[in-house]
Amino acid sequence: MGKVLIFKSFFVFILLLLVGCVSGNVNTYTESIPTETLVPKPDISYTLIDIEKGSYTKCILDIRLPNRISKDDIVQVAVYISQNEGAGCSPLFIFYFLPDETPGIDIAWAYSHFDPQLEVNINGLSLETEATLAALQPTADKNVIGTWLDTWGLSHTVIIRKVNGVYQMTSQFSDGSGETITLTEKVVNGEERLYEESGIYMVIENNGNLGVYDNQGLIYECEPK
Repeated sequence: MGKVLIFKSFFVFILLLLVGCVSGNVNTYTESIPTETLVPKPDISYTLIDIEKGSYTKCILDIRLPNRISKDDIVQVAVYISQNEGAGCSPLFIFYFLPDETPGIDIAWAYSHFDPQLEVNINGLSLETEATLAALQPTADKNVIGTWLDTWGLSHTVIIRKVNGVYQMTSQFSDGSGETITLTEKVVNGEERLYEESGIYMVIENNGNLGVYDNQGLIYECEPK
């Protein structure tokens, strides 16, 4: 048990360090919560996967969510857990895993911690960002090949165009910023690939998804927007 908690504590440290280094990829919110006031159980289903209590009062909890929830809902769940499963823990770290995420292997979709203020970090695509990206409609353009939602890292919309025989990819972010790069087209074994300078390449799959590859194979896919 002690070794497991040491490993988890190290994982928490590394995650917080990564968040500090790549804060642009994470939605972070800080809340001042009157935790002395008992709150009712929120109308949000969750399952406690694991709880580790270390020396002193530090605790780490892993919970499973059935789907993504809003930042406000995470706050409600965090406060409730701090008064129940995590009562007496300080600092208290809570990791929120989605159904397709595995603790110890995948980075949690979101996490929160009390020390003593509540801070919420959403590592994946938040409902708020998804709504903003959905509202961003690309200007009507006959050159557009397709539009996809990329949730890897900093979530954004991907737009691929073919202008005068040249492929261009635009990444559009929820704050309105974006960038456009030129892609190099290559046909390999009958498959059309669109390469970035880094060697990463995209393939428009038969199901309409945008596959992102490196020389080891498929990294992830983006669904059409």
